[in-house]
Amino acid sequence: APDVKIITTTSNGRVNLRCNANGYPKICRYLVWEHKTLFVEHIRYLKGDSFGNLYLSENSSDIKYQDNGIYVCKVENGIVNSIGNLVQMASKQLNTDEAPVFVSDNKKVWFLWKVNYSCYLYIYGHPKYQTLCCSSQNWTMCQDSHPYAFEEKVTLVRDTFHGVVVLLQGYQVSLQTAILQPVDFTLYIFEVRNVLGTGKLIVQLEHLIKRMKNQSNKNKDNVVKVESQYEEIQVEEEGTNDVLRRSIECLAPELNEGSSFSDDHDDNNLVRRSASVHSLDKRGETQYRSYEKFQEELCFSDHAYTEGRLSDTFVKDIMEG
Repeated sequence: APDVKIITTTSNGRVNLRCNANGYPKICRYLVWEHKTLFVEHIRYLKGDSFGNLYLSENSSDIKYQDNGIYVCKVENGIVNSIGNLVQMASKQLNTDEAPVFVSDNKKVWFLWKVNYSCYLYIYGHPKYQTLCCSSQNWTMCQDSHPYAFEEKVTLVRDTFHGVVVLLQGYQVSLQTAILQPVDFTLYIFEVRNVLGTGKLIVQLEHLIKRMKNQSNKNKDNVVKVESQYEEIQVEEEGTNDVLRRSIECLAPELNEGSSFSDDHDDNNLVRRSASVHSLDKRGETQYRSYEKFQEELCFSDHAYTEGRLSDTFVKDIMEG
């Protein structure tokens, strides 16, 4: 049986892996290669040539890091080894140095109205990033100048390598905001850098109405159900007289009594919703109108995407030490 090892070379930025088999007879049959994560998760199978060479594709720089991992070659020459195995294997870890990236674990972040929030960022890269900054329309705040605002830890992150969701060792960074104000609902740009380049993530902050599930099935017709462009909420039913306790933090501006709603929902691209109100008694209608007034006075939807404020007032006041 042949002895096998993998030899790695790089030419013009393209990586070549060669499955080097030595044994007698010298004629060998090379099987397909396997690409795995460092946690031995399968990513893909790759076909090399008849001489045991595997040339990795010349991917663009923004996805080249997806070639990282463990490569396994398999070969046989018709002779079994000392423990009876016909196919011999060798593995090699490939970990190229690239610019850091925000992995697919990062989603659009939807904030509740009038609360402070911890924004979590997930980063992968080798070598480790050196600079992390958050910027809005009129300020930029970096980790080195505001170390109290950022909290970092090594963790497992999820990303997509060649169409497969995998686990990686990366970094979680949290940024805690102050109590959100209407001017805070805008775009934020996060940039992470090392000596090889920069990764960027754009986050849109939008209003999010708190979802409240109806816990009672006693009387499904006596439910006030509201859907807005942000989220669906249902109010709870309390007491034996089926009096509804309505708790709505912030209604969307287009709520009206005669509209209907769609069941379509996409967490990453929230579509504009409308409202449907069922079985409103006179008291309930009065409450509903007061909710509209509350929204108009406090939600400031017309001003939700205007200019921002200073970074020192956006980030929660966390004392060093």
